[in-house]
Amino acid sequence: MSDFRTDPLVEELVERLMERRVIPFAGAGVSANAGLPGWDELVSRVASALGISPEAIREKRDLLVAIEYLMIQGKDVIPTILADILEWSKNIPDPPEPIKNIARLDAPAVYTTNWDDLQEEAYKQLGKPYTSVAHPTDLTKLSSSATPILKYHGSIHHPNTMVISESQYYERFGIDSPFDLRLRADMMEYHMLFLGYSFRDYNVRYIWNRTQKLFGDIDLAEPRCAFFVATRTDPIFHAVLEASNIRVIHLDGHGEFPLFMEHLSKCVT
Repeated sequence: MSDFRTDPLVEELVERLMERRVIPFAGAGVSANAGLPGWDELVSRVASALGISPEAIREKRDLLVAIEYLMIQGKDVIPTILADILEWSKNIPDPPEPIKNIARLDAPAVYTTNWDDLQEEAYKQLGKPYTSVAHPTDLTKLSSSATPILKYHGSIHHPNTMVISESQYYERFGIDSPFDLRLRADMMEYHMLFLGYSFRDYNVRYIWNRTQKLFGDIDLAEPRCAFFVATRTDPIFHAVLEASNIRVIHLDGHGEFPLFMEHLSKCVT
């Protein structure tokens, strides 16, 4: 087990969380143990409905192209599949503790790439006001008394907002959507905390690097950094992140992640 409790980088993160200068950005790894079907499950169901082996899709060299094909051919079955997944999500009794601990951090905002409502449910159970932001029009409904939960890849309640296929990723790569503009503004003002997130979204990486370049151009005394919580070893990728001012916190496997989140929430509250 890693000794993250005495890691100076974790101590710095806690200090900035207590100052409300950090925004969490949660990926699929945060809700991995909740039992909800995610991106991979959706792709598998669409493939099966079309009589295509899900394994054959996963083996494709260009996975996004293969998924684009599924989305085109399966447009008639996708609404039914999404409705089934939505009904399934209603039977999840309780959000995983790490998701509750994100809410306990009392951050200025939360980003999530997950389509489900687990983060919203955590805020609801803890009695914390929130605003779910899945559609650009939701950005006009924000108030200072409620934490915005920004659904960066959309919500299962609004299938037209979900980012799944190649063309949908290309649309986001224009980085001029309201969500991307909001993210860029938040990256300018706050430090980011990437949790359960692979950091493989090219638009997020591009926005981060452009923001860092801007900080360099104006010679800011303390440019905003990001914290990336890693649950597996990847020296090459982590070195690339560090070079972009994304500071890597190393945990001893995914099993240590709930303990890490519990530590953060206890320190902050």
